[in-house]
Amino acid sequence: MEEKKLFNDNLVVSDAMVIIHFYNLVMFEQLINWTNGKIVVEKNVIEEAKYSKMGPIDLNPYFSDGRLISQDINGEEEENLFFDYMANGINGKRIHRGEAASLALAISNGYGLACDVYHSPLSRPVFSKIKI
Repeated sequence: MEEKKLFNDNLVVSDAMVIIHFYNLVMFEQLINWTNGKIVVEKNVIEEAKYSKMGPIDLNPYFSDGRLISQDINGEEEENLFFDYMANGINGKRIHRGEAASLALAISNGYGLACDVYHSPLSRPVFSKIKI
């Protein structure tokens, strides 16, 4: 049976906490494999995802081999979304620069969004209603 991929093989943009959590679990390689083999990250996310409980995070090898793609906020639509999320947050809750940038890239480019469901206000309105 062929292994299923996240987001139907579309590109995925990740926030910093996803990178940090999967790195802590020694599962960052698996996260990349669950996508189409590439994850988009914005420069704010790169700055936020430098350390974990396991120590420093070195993303350079992933950029070198093309599994991580650096994409900056660019163009009017992305900039407007980014600055709106920075100014207004999500549902009145402030979000970090990396979350705002990831969300702007995902919406503007049709990427999947991998965000931290426990800590992020991006996902609380949806996941807070789910009973486990």
